[in-house]
Amino acid sequence: GVAFDYATLKAVTDTREETLLDALDGAVRQRFLVNEGDGFRFAHPLIRHQLYAETSSPRRQRYHKQIADSLEELFGHAIEEHIGEVAHHLMNSGPAADAEKVIDVCRLAGERAVDLYAWGEAARCFEAAVKAAERLPETSSAVYGRLHYKAGFSYYRDLDIGPAVSHYRQAIDHLRQTDDRHGQV
Repeated sequence: GVAFDYATLKAVTDTREETLLDALDGAVRQRFLVNEGDGFRFAHPLIRHQLYAETSSPRRQRYHKQIADSLEELFGHAIEEHIGEVAHHLMNSGPAADAEKVIDVCRLAGERAVDLYAWGEAARCFEAAVKAAERLPETSSAVYGRLHYKAGFSYYRDLDIGPAVSHYRQAIDHLRQTDDRHGQV
């Protein structure tokens, strides 16, 4: 992200604390980072973007998975408050992340985003859950139908009609294969 706190950074890295502090101090001296209380932020968004772009996709995916796992461990007692962060990293983990975990976490993050009227975020979470479900051959039509419906609803509320209609159509197709009359309606 643009900003991060030291405790979270320390939890998600496997770097010795002294080495991590030296790296952070060097980045502050070179004006790549700005120290703000217990945290840091990139001095300019392009610095973060460039560092991210220079990392290969497989390595980025591995980092995202490592961060998601560390955040789950760090915030296990209050994961609901941080479910969006965990979902973000799992969505960006690609095939490195367990598909069932992606479905569960993204569904929860999507529902939390709906509760907060964050429709775009909800749509991205439900769509990521659908894509993860595609990696599991045993996913039922009922599960696909519900996830597509939630993605469609979120896109609709976000006023993004094209993806909304597409997800609604797929929800209907999947739910027709089930006995879920309520869902079909």
